[in-house]
Amino acid sequence: MVDTRQRVKVVLRDVGRQLRPVIVHVCGIDLSASDWAKLYGEPRRTGTTVLRLALSALDDVYSGVQRLLRTARR
Repeated sequence: MVDTRQRVKVVLRDVGRQLRPVIVHVCGIDLSASDWAKLYGEPRRTGTTVLRLALSALDDVYSGVQRLLRTARR
C-alpha cells in the first residue's frame, strides 16, 4: 500500500508549483484564501480566484487517476 504522504506529494507535484502553495495553505494549514493572498502580498480577492484554479487542477489530477484505475481494471 502506498504511504499517504507519498500520495500527497505526488498529487501536489502534479498540480504544479504555481498552485501548490494555495492548496497547502488553505487545505492543509487551514488558512482562508484571502489570508493566503495577504501572506503572498496579493489582493485578498485574488486568493479566491487562485484557490478556484488550484481546486480545478486538483480535480483534473484526481480525474486522471480515476481514469487510469478504470482502465487498469478492464
